[in-house]
Amino acid sequence: MRDLIERIIEIDKDGQKRVEDANEKAREILDGANAEKAEIEREYADRIDKRLKIVGESYARMADEDIGQILRRKAEREAMLDKAMEQNGARWEKEILERITGAKQ
Repeated sequence: MRDLIERIIEIDKDGQKRVEDANEKAREILDGANAEKAEIEREYADRIDKRLKIVGESYARMADEDIGQILRRKAEREAMLDKAMEQNGARWEKEILERITGAKQ
């Protein structure tokens, strides 16, 4: 009888040890999964940062190109106005003066 009780106690201790081992293994697996999850999150965050940088640089280039085109068109129009003023400035001044004074010159 004593042997039977000792055997039951031994089986119980062995069962408890197996449960503890299984719980420890489950914690290790969970810790590994959490570490892997954190690494995946870091990788995605890095990818997002890189893509945002690329998109930002792309939009900056497009904005620079648009600004360049606007400045070129402005310079062309200023040149056209300067040329028109050079060709017609004296006549325009005379016409403006005549309209203000009402007298032809």
